[in-house]
Amino acid sequence: MQPATTYAAVEVHEDEKVAIAAEPYDTKEKESIFKVDYLSHGVMPVRLIVTNNGDRPISLRDARILFLTAEGEKIQAAEPEDVERLMTQKERQGSKIPMPGPIPSIKLKPKASNQEIEQDFNTFEYQALVVEAHTTRAGFLFYDVSQLDHPLKGAKLHLHKLRTPTARNYSTSRFPSTSTSSRNRTRCTSDIACDMILSRGSPLRIRKSYENQQLCLAPSAHFARSGAQYCRIRGVSLNQLINTAVAQMIAAHSTSNYISIRAKRANLPRTLEILSRAGAGNPPIEGDELPESWKDRSATRNK
Repeated sequence: MQPATTYAAVEVHEDEKVAIAAEPYDTKEKESIFKVDYLSHGVMPVRLIVTNNGDRPISLRDARILFLTAEGEKIQAAEPEDVERLMTQKERQGSKIPMPGPIPSIKLKPKASNQEIEQDFNTFEYQALVVEAHTTRAGFLFYDVSQLDHPLKGAKLHLHKLRTPTARNYSTSRFPSTSTSSRNRTRCTSDIACDMILSRGSPLRIRKSYENQQLCLAPSAHFARSGAQYCRIRGVSLNQLINTAVAQMIAAHSTSNYISIRAKRANLPRTLEILSRAGAGNPPIEGDELPESWKDRSATRNK
């Protein structure tokens, strides 16, 4: 196992003889060691490497390791069940391609399974609570960055409360650039705030992109004919029709989601109280009067 000092994003404490490094697995080639394609589901694997060149063990029992975005948002390491929720049931169980007549459907291999996710975490997750003297320990942490366009742009891995058994803490500064000298690094015995810069190059775009995805329509001749006929009548292309339909569904979902969020903040008793006072004892303003025909209809009902 390579020591932490061999990695680009490394913080070295010469007095304490400790080095901490982080390496994001942000390419398909790197993440090929896993059974699951985490990047395509918005999960960033980050390898943490801790090297202890001293004569005393280091404790990570109380350590907190967070993914800090460029905007300052803190993301905790994901558990296997968190990753499973990011994947649809079809992706975990596989799908079927219907065949005509009595021919049985073709079952596609699932892209990922709960068992494979569990195996990856059991094999690769960082688990060392203690780093013994003259030892390097490494492992992976998985972060849900599915809501970020460029998760590594300005991102850092934040670690604090890295301690020795004597309760003396190692305090680290921000991970320096290549021009930062060791004398500028902070040394103290309080709880640490270790910010490891995860990317120095071009930002990685990890959010799923659907621009070039192949679209599969239902294998129905009637469906195809009806769609083509509708497009001719409306004077639009099939792509426009599909884009419009998708946009309508997204708008409806967004509206429903917005209303449900606002509804949770509602104070129903207060709302009913306000409505009970609305217009009480006041005549209708101009333009709000009921039509005469409605008044006649109401009088007829009362009879």
